[in-house]
Amino acid sequence: MRLIVSIITSLLFFALGGAMLVLMHPIQYASLRLGGARAQQKVITFSARLMLFFLRVTGARIAVRGNTQLPDNRPIILVSNHQSLFDIPLIQVYFARLSPKYIAKHQLGKHFPSVSIALRYNGSVLIDRDNQAQAIRQIFELGQRITETNHAAVIFPEGSRHRDGIVHPFKSAGLKALLKKTPQAHIVPIVIQGNAQLFRRSRFFICFGTRIQLNVLEPVGQNGKTADELIAEIHEKMQAAMEST
Repeated sequence: MRLIVSIITSLLFFALGGAMLVLMHPIQYASLRLGGARAQQKVITFSARLMLFFLRVTGARIAVRGNTQLPDNRPIILVSNHQSLFDIPLIQVYFARLSPKYIAKHQLGKHFPSVSIALRYNGSVLIDRDNQAQAIRQIFELGQRITETNHAAVIFPEGSRHRDGIVHPFKSAGLKALLKKTPQAHIVPIVIQGNAQLFRRSRFFICFGTRIQLNVLEPVGQNGKTADELIAEIHEKMQAAMEST
C-alpha cells in the first residue's frame, strides 16, 4: 500500500513541480528584464518555496535546526554536504534574505527550465571541472561579489552528490579559493539529511513520508587559521553533526 501511495504522490509532485518550473521560466526572465536582479531573486525564492510545498505532497516533513538568521552586514560562506538537487531549494528558501549564490557545474546552465536561467543570471558561477584554472578565477570573482554585496556563497565541497549519510572528503581547491578572497566572511557549515532518502527505493518515485532536516551549525571563525586548518575543522563539525542525528 505504501508503495502505491508513493507512486501516486510522486506522479502528482512531478506534474506540479514540472509545470511550475516551465511556467516560472518566462516569469523569471521577465522579472530580470523589468526589475533587475532583485526582482529575479524574489521569483527564484518563490519558485523554491513552491517546490518545497509540492514536495510535501509526497508526505515529506522538513525540519530546521540551528540559526538561519545570519548577519547580513558581512559576506557569508555556506558550506554544505550534497545529497540531491533538492538541497538547492532548501537552502534558497531558508537563507533567502542572504541572496545565496551557488557554485554549480556548468551543465546545469543549460536545458533546465527556471534552474538554468537562475544560475546564469543571479550571480552564481557555473564551473567546468575539467578547467580548474578557469573555475578558480570564477570563484575568485564570486568571492569579490559577495564581499561587495554581503550576500552568501553556497559551496558543496564534496564535489558530487552522495546518498550514504557520510560527509565525504572535500575537493578543497574551490573552497580554498573562496576563503582566500573573503577573509572577513562568516563561514557557516550546513548538514542536510533526508534528501538522499527521497529516492531510496527507486530513481523514478519519491518514497512517501521522508524526513528531511536542515542543520545549521555554529559558524567557524577564520581567526588567522590556514585554509587547510579551516577546511579540516569544517569537515569535522559536519561529520560529527551527521553522526549525532
